[in-house]
Amino acid sequence: MNSQLSGCRDALRLLHPNLQKWIWEQRWCKLTAVQQLAIPILSLSNDDVIISAQTASGKTEAVFLPLVSKFLVADLQAQLILHVCPYKSLINDQYDRITRLCASLNIPVYAWHGDIPSSRKQKFFKSPRGIVIITPESLESFFVNRGSQLSRLFRNVKSIVIDEFHALIESERGRQLLSLLHRLELIVGRRVQRIALSATLGDISLAAECLRSDGRVKIVNCPSNDVELLVSVKAYYVSAAPSGLTATTPSHILDIATSIFEKTRGTKNLIFPNSRQNVELYTSALRAINEDKRIANCFWPHHGSLSLELRLEAEQNLKAPLTPANVVATNSLENGIDYKEIKSIFQIGRPPSVSSLRQRIGRSGRTAGTPAILRMYTLLETIGADSDISAQLHIDLIQSIACIELMRNSFYEPPRTAPLQLSTLVHQVLSSIAQHGSRDAVTLWRDLILSGPHKGLSKPDFKALLISLGAHNLIEQDADGSLLLGSVGERLTNMQDFYGVFPSAEEYSLHSSGGALGTITKEALLAPGQIIIFAGRRWKILNIQKDRSVIEVEEIRTMDGESISFGGGALYRHPRVVDAIRKVLAETNEISYIDDVAKLALNDARKVYKSLALSNRHLFAQNENLIIFTWAGDLITHTIAHIFSLFGLTVYVDGFCIYLKGLTKNSLANVCSQIARIENPFKIFEDIDPPEYHRWDWALPKDLLRRDFISRACDVPNAIEFIRLLLESLGKELNSSHSVDE
Repeated sequence: MNSQLSGCRDALRLLHPNLQKWIWEQRWCKLTAVQQLAIPILSLSNDDVIISAQTASGKTEAVFLPLVSKFLVADLQAQLILHVCPYKSLINDQYDRITRLCASLNIPVYAWHGDIPSSRKQKFFKSPRGIVIITPESLESFFVNRGSQLSRLFRNVKSIVIDEFHALIESERGRQLLSLLHRLELIVGRRVQRIALSATLGDISLAAECLRSDGRVKIVNCPSNDVELLVSVKAYYVSAAPSGLTATTPSHILDIATSIFEKTRGTKNLIFPNSRQNVELYTSALRAINEDKRIANCFWPHHGSLSLELRLEAEQNLKAPLTPANVVATNSLENGIDYKEIKSIFQIGRPPSVSSLRQRIGRSGRTAGTPAILRMYTLLETIGADSDISAQLHIDLIQSIACIELMRNSFYEPPRTAPLQLSTLVHQVLSSIAQHGSRDAVTLWRDLILSGPHKGLSKPDFKALLISLGAHNLIEQDADGSLLLGSVGERLTNMQDFYGVFPSAEEYSLHSSGGALGTITKEALLAPGQIIIFAGRRWKILNIQKDRSVIEVEEIRTMDGESISFGGGALYRHPRVVDAIRKVLAETNEISYIDDVAKLALNDARKVYKSLALSNRHLFAQNENLIIFTWAGDLITHTIAHIFSLFGLTVYVDGFCIYLKGLTKNSLANVCSQIARIENPFKIFEDIDPPEYHRWDWALPKDLLRRDFISRACDVPNAIEFIRLLLESLGKELNSSHSVDE
């Protein structure tokens, strides 16, 4: 305890007296652990820093107390901090928080995103100092629209704070941001301090390398803040038959909505059902219960497609003191928001990842002495005589348990550093030309690739990319060799949505004769005749209308079809999550936080796992199909399935199971043998037609698009290694059966 008090005193002494006074006015008893560690580093150096600490640990103050203190001991006219946040809702929250800190210190604070009126931004252009809390897209707009002013506007930038860094690492937005930060340093002619914050960094060394490729990054890794966590998991069997309050809502949704309604009475809560479609579905069901009981509405939706007014209405109701309010949200309210009255977090369906689950839980238990509460609802499939093995394992339930256990052991998914992100590179080429008016190819190569964050591309590849941009009229070459925006490039860079690198249409809408079914990501390789799994059922693709982003499908009951393949989906299940799933299935201990329905399903799944010896078997025959249990992450499993499909096998993926139709073990061994003999496995993908998923994929040469897709959606080395091990296992099994026959 004495060392803690000493650490507080040492950190406090480094702060300006005005900030010491502010801390006293807030009636803080002491600084938090992360503040004690971070304040000395940020006060005494300008080094790059990553700060990893649990939610509600005071990371924002750990950064801004020392940075603002530097303001107060220096010339106020010569200080600027950029605070980059990935979400508008987080910017709004941080603006209120930082404004309270700076209110009496003559330090202006600006919230800066597309919903902020331009009139509130004009003061900054006249006197560019203070703290600007901004999205990557709004920062991009500076480069495109104010290229000639950037040296004046950013001349005095001292630090760049990146909030929720885990949400940006190696995504297209993250690569865009790192490119912009590098270009900013080229403008000011010096290294600018970068400070990254997160509660869920799976591999801090990889995160540090991403933040600054030279590795000169200090790390503040703070232990858990020991907030008590209460968990309950309830399981419901999925029902397709409509019943309940409305004629169109399945009964399991109404049952879950009723349970949520009863547990949220008179309190504030966040409800995460994983998709925009489910946000609307559950909000509607909950409001219907409100109306049926003649109670004033206390449920609001929140997702990116809603208007600013509707999103603010939801956020303001959460902030209103002592008022019941519940928001049904996508990940739009997952990160960083500080709503101190949130009682419980409701998770419907398996969490997207361990990191996401931890972020969501972090919205609860933010008041001293109160626990964080997670209430999870998992969905079960009714098991019949013809149910697949994978269905009998109740993976949604088992994965939910696995994620909870991994989170309790402080595991979070590490970032992937392999993707080329060439779509983002196209965007940055256009942005750089727009910024300067013209740019030569050598300078673009030097600024964006050689010294920038877009590593992994050779000069010939970059030349091919520029030629392709010219062919699409995005750029053109002047007589002196300099590159200008072409007619298409000029038009697109002048559009309001140019600043973002999000795909213009991320999903296909699935339609059957019965109407719309939902949406599926464009990340997958899809073609007419293929079979996909959606909503627990198999569908054959009849037609793909790329211009309308619509796929027409029909439901099938068997594996009959000309060209059976697998459907897409976000590849987020990490191998460690799969290992944890196997651990839950292999154990015999009871899980105390699951209900009786879940316990029965868990016991049934464990019996299947044991009876089929799944701990050491990968291959099974069922219903004229071969089933391969890869027990690998989604990236590896989908790559294996890609390879098999390219060798003419009819294949689809369900979780970490690969289904092969009408194939004997001998035939599979022959195919595996062919694959294993290939010296360069990447050549297998030479003839694929990769999907144009990211925003600027359409402008890439086919060869580069193919390589970009492979870097992002495939793990070829580990897939080939699995196929070789499978071949070895098949060889032993087939040789053994031959010996018995003889």
